[in-house]
Amino acid sequence: MGYRLIMPFDKKYITPALAIPALCGALLALCFPTPGFSVLAWVALVPFFLTLPRCQNNLQSFKSGFILGLVFFFGTQYWIYHSINHFGHVPLPLSFLLVLLLCLYQSLYTGVFGLLLYLSAKKTKIPTALSAAALWTFIEYLRGVIFTGFPWSFLGYSQWEHPTVIQIADVTGVYGVSFLIVFCNAAAAQTLIGLRERNPRSIISRKPFGLRAGFSALAPAAASVILISLTLFYGRMRIAQIDAGEFFDAASPVSISVVQGNISQDKKWDGRFQGEVMDTYEGLTLEAQKNVLKNAPKDAPKNTDTQPPVRVPAHLPPRLIIWPETAVPFAYLSDKELTGRLNVFQKSLGANLLFGSVMIRGEEGGRYLLTNSAVLLTPDGKIGYVYNKIHLVPFGEYVPLSKLLFFVDKLVAGIGDFQEGENFRPARTPDFTFGVHICYEIVFPALVGRFYKDGGDFIVTITNDAWFGATTGPYQHFSMAALRAVENRKFLVRAANTGISGFIDPAGRVTTKSALMERTVITKNIFRGKVTSFYTAYGNIFVYLCGLFCALILIRTRGR
Repeated sequence: MGYRLIMPFDKKYITPALAIPALCGALLALCFPTPGFSVLAWVALVPFFLTLPRCQNNLQSFKSGFILGLVFFFGTQYWIYHSINHFGHVPLPLSFLLVLLLCLYQSLYTGVFGLLLYLSAKKTKIPTALSAAALWTFIEYLRGVIFTGFPWSFLGYSQWEHPTVIQIADVTGVYGVSFLIVFCNAAAAQTLIGLRERNPRSIISRKPFGLRAGFSALAPAAASVILISLTLFYGRMRIAQIDAGEFFDAASPVSISVVQGNISQDKKWDGRFQGEVMDTYEGLTLEAQKNVLKNAPKDAPKNTDTQPPVRVPAHLPPRLIIWPETAVPFAYLSDKELTGRLNVFQKSLGANLLFGSVMIRGEEGGRYLLTNSAVLLTPDGKIGYVYNKIHLVPFGEYVPLSKLLFFVDKLVAGIGDFQEGENFRPARTPDFTFGVHICYEIVFPALVGRFYKDGGDFIVTITNDAWFGATTGPYQHFSMAALRAVENRKFLVRAANTGISGFIDPAGRVTTKSALMERTVITKNIFRGKVTSFYTAYGNIFVYLCGLFCALILIRTRGR
């Protein structure tokens, strides 16, 4: 082999090769909500980078990365079983098996990461910290776009509660935070390997990770300190600018009410509960307006499900009222009776009303063609804007490769097939402009950013997280929205059926939020954005640079 692989431990004390990647995957999973031990992200991968050089061949390095990903993805995405089991009526063991299959697929990406990093270390002199960070970032991006993409469990989301760290996302997107985390982990491992040799420069001659000639053992640690310092400096500067009102129009606030109906999924489409669902949303909306106008909280509307009392903070009269995804229990415009009821009610509000609804667009082969839509009604009762969900949920709203997978039905037992929208145009009123993102569209950075290239005042996302139940899913979903606010430098408003609803400022800080599984209304002032961030304007430039760097690694290791 020409050189011995250096480890900071004696061989007899080394944990079996695949146990350490599994441990690292578990530590990474703990970084995400819940429990959200985010500080672990900065050290969780260190043991993985220490043991990777001990791999005897390419296959073993792939296995190491694969096991890391399998534990990590299952630990952060196990909650998907709830939808499959409770609403898809799939037996519990099979539900977990289907989640495991999804995680096995995603683990292929981390397996490729382990393999390419191993080859880079053996065949190139590229600093491992840089190789690891670029490879992880670009592969993470690919996982979010290939086969429609599933951009969940990105490392950068683990830092959502640390505003100073995530401010770089307005340039790099969430991917820049992932890059920084992996770089620091790999740099720490490099430093430990060098210190193990006592003579720091012996790391060059032994080349455990192939560092460039002349690098000392402390150089990776120094580089990570510099990167973190620059990140924190940039973060403090941006937060100071936001607090000073430089990114939005502080002179003209917009008052918005978010209604969280907390309607259980089994009631949502049961015709026996249509009236009750409409009564709930109308009652909460009227109570919110009454309390706002009187500038004092009043008694809550009647609770039919022994919900805790509705909390309505005193505020200015709302100019926009937002109901969640598929809030209305009927197909808007197609059900004439309930559509008429909603229109009459909305005209009495004197405010814009945005709500989610299924809409019927036609019929084909005996099945309705549906859209998952957001409808804006203006104060005079007219339809001012309709947005049809663009990025549909595979197996939830449509079956990918349906001609091949003809035996697979959608998780959502429905009477039609959902059609994807094509319009990236934001909603415009005489007073403000905003983009609408339905459900898990908010987790796609580039998709969200497209709505604000020509401006836009704030971000609205509506969702129905009743599918996830009281698992960690709703908490993770909410945390990811914070990065969209930072990337686009906009206030973000979130309306969720069962929670978590809330308001997030352009620094990614949560200003107000609801609890999970409560019936409530939140009213708050936000401000209209007046800048276009670098990320909004230019998209994933940082990711593409990482991709070019990965191409260089592939070229240098092509013989392997």
